[in-house]
Amino acid sequence: MEIAFVMLSFAVDAPAGIERSIAALAAGLHRLGHRSTIITATPSKPFGPVALVSLASMRLDRSLTEDALLATLASSGGLAEVHEILESLRPGVICWGDATWGLGFAAARHGAARNVLMVHVMRDDPLVRRALAFGPDRVLVPSAFVLKQAVSSGFDTYRWSVVPNGLLPGPDDASRPYGSPKASGPIRLVARLEPQKGVEEFLVASPRVVGRPIEVVLAAAGFEYFAGMQESVERRIRLVSRDVSTVRICPPLAWHEVRPFLSDASVCVIPSVEPETFGLVALEAMSVGTPVCAFDLGHLPELLGEAGRLVPLNAGSGGLWTAIDELLSDEKELAHRARAGLSGSRPYTAENAARSFLQAVLS
Repeated sequence: MEIAFVMLSFAVDAPAGIERSIAALAAGLHRLGHRSTIITATPSKPFGPVALVSLASMRLDRSLTEDALLATLASSGGLAEVHEILESLRPGVICWGDATWGLGFAAARHGAARNVLMVHVMRDDPLVRRALAFGPDRVLVPSAFVLKQAVSSGFDTYRWSVVPNGLLPGPDDASRPYGSPKASGPIRLVARLEPQKGVEEFLVASPRVVGRPIEVVLAAAGFEYFAGMQESVERRIRLVSRDVSTVRICPPLAWHEVRPFLSDASVCVIPSVEPETFGLVALEAMSVGTPVCAFDLGHLPELLGEAGRLVPLNAGSGGLWTAIDELLSDEKELAHRARAGLSGSRPYTAENAARSFLQAVLS
């Protein structure tokens, strides 16, 4: 079967959860014998066996706000080109990757193809309402947390299904030994440049003497909520990092480098102050046996289980540092959390994500 994904911000190594989850899903579908095509407006290198179709009418080579994206679509003819590509592909399933960046708000029927809308982050605004009013055959969310948010917002979720994210296979997964706790390793963070990720506050709360490196990977995505957001966040984080002698801001990572980077850490910190609707970085840390410290928000409590330490948001970043200190001072607990992560992450393969997708879409 041919499955078409529409995600204008998709690019290999794009530092964003939706793009990475779509990549894992497409890879899993390929392994199950299906063909996937991803329609994008962002320059990208090839993506293995998955076909990437780049729009000729528009090219997104810098970060845009949602308003800027809509203006570019209106002036470029990008919408018409997407529908022309879909007409030529004639896929069995069209997956609109987001209400805005995945063009769910402008979805249309193409032959007998089943239309699927992905909602990775629950919103209630005119574009989401338009995407849902189109009447997709299925709406897919990454976690029960998002489904509960939809119910609380008054949406009819009769045709909504949970399809958990999968782990994108890496080239060295089979050869690299993951799983032994690294009690003396660095504290590591991987985060997009967004205020809600809480990196600045976490570093501000750092104890005067940490005793080990704090290594932070920051990356700019193709979207931002207001113009200059990512530049502003990075500037503030770099200023704060100068006051903490053990902090090192690392270069951005390619997708296949994220899990090896986390595998060498003693602990992975996710200081997000808003709920994570899935928690892909947490899952990647779990899969390499690295315990996670985070706030008890969103889907993280269900995802992590015993694989990390969770603290209430009102404990603030100081509470995260206390949890980190307690965890790293107890090697027995550290080993337990590592084993729990390895065990808990095993079901989240790309193939299982693809199976869940097919079961939801074709039912």
